[in-house]
Formats: sequence, structure tokens, C-alpha cells
Amino acid sequence: MTPTSAPTPGSQRAWVRHHLSSHHLFSAYLFAESAQEIEQAGNTGEYQRLRHRSLVIGSVMSSVAFLEAAINELYVVCADHPGDIHVMGHPQDERFGCIGNDIIQMLGALWQLEIFRRSANLLEKCQTALRLARREEFDKGANPYQDAKLAVDLRNLLVHFKPEVRQIAMGAGNRLPPDFFESTYRSKFEENPLLVKITVGGTPGGPLELDSPFFPERCLGSGCAQWAFRSMLAFTNEMFRRLGTAWYYHWLFDKAMIPQSTT
Repeated sequence: MTPTSAPTPGSQRAWVRHHLSSHHLFSAYLFAESAQEIEQAGNTGEYQRLRHRSLVIGSVMSSVAFLEAAINELYVVCADHPGDIHVMGHPQDERFGCIGNDIIQMLGALWQLEIFRRSANLLEKCQTALRLARREEFDKGANPYQDAKLAVDLRNLLVHFKPEVRQIAMGAGNRLPPDFFESTYRSKFEENPLLVKITVGGTPGGPLELDSPFFPERCLGSGCAQWAFRSMLAFTNEMFRRLGTAWYYHWLFDKAMIPQSTT
């Protein structure tokens, strides 16, 4: 929370601004760690499996929400409170470099456009900030941009979920060739270890084990959650590094709320 103005003598009002980027980031970290603890305990009871799935989904969503909050905070600070140390620098902390008055004014002016606030693509907001600041934009064909985009795409899939019928193989160890989604994400993280063995009867040879589809069963584990968390953090850290400043969420690492090793 950042005060935007001090109360005047005799006044009963003050104005504050809340920044949620750090809360979204900590949520993503906490949910991913909690999901991993359930996996390590090996508890496949119905409640724990439901809790595990909820934690993984929450972590992916919070990871992307973290970047969205952080980039929106940057534009809002430039538009409403350009004296903020995160954009104007701080003499006692070299991490907060001055972005520059002309850049601050341009970012602030862009934020005044409703069509930009409402319609701009999340990653394009970041590219636009770098472009206006005359900093190097992200290479869309390389990391950290590629993994950040995949994490955003996964978040969108979860938020705007549409059920699909997927073909799976029958028989233990049998799997069909991976589809595009599996081919894209499978190499990014370890698969979910909390898979319940499902069998189907009525065949001449007796019950047959069913393959678990990659999405959501094998995809949504702590490995996926931790990958999304790290991918969004790496992208956001690099964006602010290129802009020449740190951002509000840095205190989580300063106070060891999140281990420095995650960066």
C-alpha cells in the first residue's frame, strides 16, 4: 500500500493505492509449494486430490495475474504518481533507477487511453513499455518470452475452459502419439505424479487400464505450477531490469518470504 498524498491539517481524508503484484506472486509460490507437499505425501484420497488440483490451478492463475498486476502498476504509477521511487530512483537503493521523465509521461499518457487499458494484450503491454522507453524488446522466439506466453495461454485455457473429447489408449503402458498441446508442454515440467489408475472391464482379456490424458490429468501437477511461477517471474524480472528499475514485489525476496533461489 502506497500513500498517494498526505492528509492536510484538520483533514479527515487521505488517499492510498494498493499494489497486488506481490500478493499474486506469493500466492503462486505458496500454492505450488503446497501442491508439491501433497505429492510428496503420496496421499491420493479424494479430498487431497481435489485440493491438489485446486492449488495447481490457483498457482497458474496467480502467476499470470502477478505479471498483469505488475505491468498495470507501472502504467498507473506513471500516470498518477510519477514521483514514485520505482520510476524516479532512490538515492539509498541503487535498484530503483530513474526511467526518465519523458518516458514516464509517455507511459502515463498511454494509460489514459481507455482502449489501451481494456484491450491491450498482456505481453504487448510489456513490449510497449520497453518500446516507449527505448529499451530492447523481448525476442518472441526465445525465452523468457516463449515460456511466459505458454503460461499465459495455459491460464487462458483454464479460465475459458471448454470441454473436449480426447482419444486415449487402453492397456497399461499404451499411449497414443502426443497431440499439439502435449508436444508443446510435456518437456516443460515433470508430469503430475498423483494419477489414479482407471480400469475398464468388459473385454475378452479382462479389465484394461486406461491411459491418463495429458490435459488435465498428467499436466496439472506441482511441476506445472512451479514452471508457470518461475516463467512469469523470470519474464517480469527481466522486463523491469531492462527498464532499469526494481518493482514493489522485491520485498518478498528481501525478507525471505520467497527464497532467492527461485529467481
